[in-house]
Amino acid sequence: MKRVNLKDIISVSNDKSSPLWDEVTTLQFSTSVMTIPRPVMIGLGVFILECDRRSAGTHILTYGGYEFVVESELNKHCSEGIIGLWKYLIDAGLSDMSKVCSHDYGKLEHFVRRNGERVPVTIDGYQTKMVTAPYSAEGIRATLYIRQTLVRDDLLDEAEQTLHGRVVNLAPSYDAQRMVQ
Repeated sequence: MKRVNLKDIISVSNDKSSPLWDEVTTLQFSTSVMTIPRPVMIGLGVFILECDRRSAGTHILTYGGYEFVVESELNKHCSEGIIGLWKYLIDAGLSDMSKVCSHDYGKLEHFVRRNGERVPVTIDGYQTKMVTAPYSAEGIRATLYIRQTLVRDDLLDEAEQTLHGRVVNLAPSYDAQRMVQ
């Protein structure tokens, strides 16, 4: 697994005014550059907000062959790179929420939501949730779940374009039965 220390981020840059509205965001490290898609970027924002609440231990977020790590106590205002991971969520009017995980009652899920709602926000068909074990003294060990929903408004058109065939000669063939015997 590739290990990425989030405290090493120098800057967060994107083409639009916010990572929430841009499909990809670029994370600049001292020696490399990493391109992050929007659903993963939302997950990193939720991860940083949750790491800020817990002080002890090493915090690890796992997703698709990557481990995003915060190895010591984190203040979410400590650097411009860390601020760039989460501040756009708050500026967009979203807030973070934690609740019991719906598919495993022994875990917690953390996500961003619109104020007043109790479900994860869906942006361009993606919902991002970070799933953790209940609070432990060692730190967060989380997994990122990204759910894609597909909005289809063309199903009736496809149904009309489907070719309808006609099935004929469903009667059994007695000649075929004789050949089998």
